[in-house]
Amino acid sequence: MTYSHTLALAKQGDSEAIKVLLNQQLKTKNITVKVALKDPAWQLLSNPLPLGEFLRQPMMKPKFFADGLQLVSPVRSQTNVGDQAKLVLANPKNVWLLASYNSKGGGNSQSCGHAVQGDQVTCKLPASGSYEMRLFTSTESQGEFNYIGQLEFNKS
Repeated sequence: MTYSHTLALAKQGDSEAIKVLLNQQLKTKNITVKVALKDPAWQLLSNPLPLGEFLRQPMMKPKFFADGLQLVSPVRSQTNVGDQAKLVLANPKNVWLLASYNSKGGGNSQSCGHAVQGDQVTCKLPASGSYEMRLFTSTESQGEFNYIGQLEFNKS
């Protein structure tokens, strides 16, 4: 099978083609993949979720999980709110959290305040509309913070 043929099959959902492409990419890292399309084990979660719920989760960067964080609420990537966007996290490593927001689709990024070492981050949203809240972490209260993911909030 040629690469382009394998890619075309993978785009159509062929689990064997997906496995071949993933294994080609991960071979140098000594990782081997087994794929079963629509099999909950494919999620790589200790407690697999139903497909719809899995697809509505926020897509966080690996650093989010490496920092030991777990999203408590909201559990969906898009949430309707009043005046404030609020994230509640399990933060067992007590990393420093920093957040910013901007209007979805552009606009200047605004800080949600100073870095906090706790389990929640809150951003006061200025007006009705859709906003992207970006989350950052660090082991220090000041200095370089690393981007770990984002969520969308709709203020009515």
